[in-house]
Amino acid sequence: MDFVFGLLFSNPYVPWLVGLVIVYILYRRFAPSFSVRGPSVSKDQVLGKVLGSSYTEGKFQKQIKRYKQEGSYLAAGRLLEENQRFPEAVEVYLEGDEYHAAAVNLERLGTRDAARVVGEGRLHIHASTPSELLIVDVAL
Repeated sequence: MDFVFGLLFSNPYVPWLVGLVIVYILYRRFAPSFSVRGPSVSKDQVLGKVLGSSYTEGKFQKQIKRYKQEGSYLAAGRLLEENQRFPEAVEVYLEGDEYHAAAVNLERLGTRDAARVVGEGRLHIHASTPSELLIVDVAL
C-alpha cells in the first residue's frame, strides 16, 4: 500500500487531477442555485452587425411583405410607423383600405416627405403650417 501512495504522490499531475475532481463535484452541487445573466444577443442582431444594414433592411422588407400577404395591412403599416417611415406606412394603409390610419400618418408628414395616393376619388388636404403642395398625376 505504501508503494501505491508513493507512486501516486510522486506524480506531479495527481494533485491537479484531485483538485479538478473536487472542483467538478462542487460545481455539480452548487451550480444550479446560481444564475449568471449576460447580455441577450439574438442571431439576427449578430448577423445585422456582421452583414450590415442591407441584411436588416431585407429582413424588415420580408416581414412587411409577409404581413401584406396575410392581409394584415395595419400590422405592416404599424411596423413602418415604428421605424419612422411614414410615407411608406401611408401607402400600405391605403393599399389595404385603412383610410383612418392613413389619415393619422398623413398628419405626421413633414418637409420633403411624399405620399402616394392611389384609387382615391376625393382627397381632403389641410396643412397645419404654411406648406407647399405638389401633386403629380401619373396614368398607370
